[in-house]
Amino acid sequence: MRMLRLSLLTLFMVMALIACSSDDDEAQEPNEDETPDTEETQDNVEDDTESPAQEENEDENETSDNENNSEEQLSLGDSTEVQTPSGDYELTVNSFEFLDDFEGEQPDRDTFVLVQFEVKNISDSPIVAEEIYEAILFDADDISSDYIISNSSVDVFGEEEIQPGETKEGEFLFSHNESDSYILHFNYGFLESIATNVTYELSAGDASN
Repeated sequence: MRMLRLSLLTLFMVMALIACSSDDDEAQEPNEDETPDTEETQDNVEDDTESPAQEENEDENETSDNENNSEEQLSLGDSTEVQTPSGDYELTVNSFEFLDDFEGEQPDRDTFVLVQFEVKNISDSPIVAEEIYEAILFDADDISSDYIISNSSVDVFGEEEIQPGETKEGEFLFSHNESDSYILHFNYGFLESIATNVTYELSAGDASN
């Protein structure tokens, strides 16, 4: 009887050891359901990362948009079409010069800037000249100056009409700071629906004097 009990006890101990060993093996085996999907993770990383070609295309598109939105700057001798409710005309800035005085008058700033330009009526009806006489001059520091209309010697447009196909010459006289360059802006601050905005870049080296 005693031997039987010893045998049963030994059997129970062996079975307990086998059960513990089995549990450890199961704990060490990786769970296939919990294994991270490396392929899916890699796909997500690839989707979020733009290729150099894609980045280059986006940069080109952004540059193109900026160029399209920027206003074109014209140079001396360039002609451009201006649309207004009064009629359409072709504008050309031909030349400009610096003057220490004008007809005995001294500039309020460093110098006078006299700009010569012309307009051609390209519409089918007459245009009142003074309705298109509008400009402002900026120097390289973005300081502005309005044109002088008090001097009677400046060839300004009056109330006469410019007939279809007719070309008329005019002048702008500005008192301004000395600068290496200027921006002459026609119809500054006007909505495009009212009048076409036009800018001319004037380099001091291109002055006629």
